[in-house]
Amino acid sequence: MSNFQCIKEIVKKKFSEFKEFDYKFRCEAKDVWDRFLNQLAINPVVYTNQELDYQELYRVEKNFIDIDLSLIGYSNKEPVVVFPFSICSKDNILQLSSYGLPILAPLFKDDLNNRIKEKLSLIFYEILQNIALHYKIETWTSTESFSNNFHKSFWNKISIKMGDKIHEINEGYINLTKSLEEIIHYYKKKKIFQEIKAASILWTVETKNKVNFKEWEEFKNLHIKVSGKQTRSNKTWKSQLEDINNNKAIMIFLYDLDKLIGGAMFRFSNTTALYAIGVFDRELFPKPVSHLAFYIAIKELKQKNIKWLKMGDIPNTSDYNNPSNKEISIGFFKKKFSTDIFIKNIIIHKKW
Repeated sequence: MSNFQCIKEIVKKKFSEFKEFDYKFRCEAKDVWDRFLNQLAINPVVYTNQELDYQELYRVEKNFIDIDLSLIGYSNKEPVVVFPFSICSKDNILQLSSYGLPILAPLFKDDLNNRIKEKLSLIFYEILQNIALHYKIETWTSTESFSNNFHKSFWNKISIKMGDKIHEINEGYINLTKSLEEIIHYYKKKKIFQEIKAASILWTVETKNKVNFKEWEEFKNLHIKVSGKQTRSNKTWKSQLEDINNNKAIMIFLYDLDKLIGGAMFRFSNTTALYAIGVFDRELFPKPVSHLAFYIAIKELKQKNIKWLKMGDIPNTSDYNNPSNKEISIGFFKKKFSTDIFIKNIIIHKKW
């Protein structure tokens, strides 16, 4: 029996113990998945079809074989939760993840009954543990980020009860519901607005909701030049271009006269955005380049009524994963731009 068929049986058996609930796999109902996310007050980009599909494509290039097992949970025939995860095989070693990243915790319908949240959280937890037992997967990792819920989740409570190890790291966000004046005032206090102003004098900016092939190739070539090699296949580059041209991302280009010196892509859902990819000519450092791209993105995303822009992890030297000096330096930049710092839980689970 294939891995997928075995896991389908594990899922079926667990849900059969709770007659009030039902489920579908994301791969069978991507339209339902998107509709569910779009109704939430906060729709994190990392949970969207576009992001999960991109990560799957990216990992295929790295010779990982992922089987998408992401689940939609139903109560009274209504979708009330999504839970994205996959099982991966490489070199005959199996792993549970969300396409190589820590498994994203279940994301529930706003104002859902706590009893239902607790039961479904336990169902999902036990499904993962049963899969880990069946395939002799010794450990798996999950994560919880800010999603408009500042209370301790049932996922977190179950993990504590099971004796799992929980690490806390900082994660930066820009609150786009603040007025532009408030954000500028904050950046003046952080002493980075003067760098934004200096960059606006030095460089020309173009914001793109549509990008043609020539523009995209120029950006890709700059990325290859700065990186020293092509780090991804043309398929993933094409996927990102399609996201921009399908109104799922915006692109900011920076020019010195007619020469492209930098660019940044921001992928978004109907409420949140994240910094997806960027590259800036290092020969221009320490002149400010990226500062201007983020500032322009803030203005553009506010016009689209996006609520939050995710900057990402802000590592400390004491963090569990021993971040490098480079990661800490990048985190310092993210911290300067972030209006809010939230705690992200990284949970290390061991099979029973």
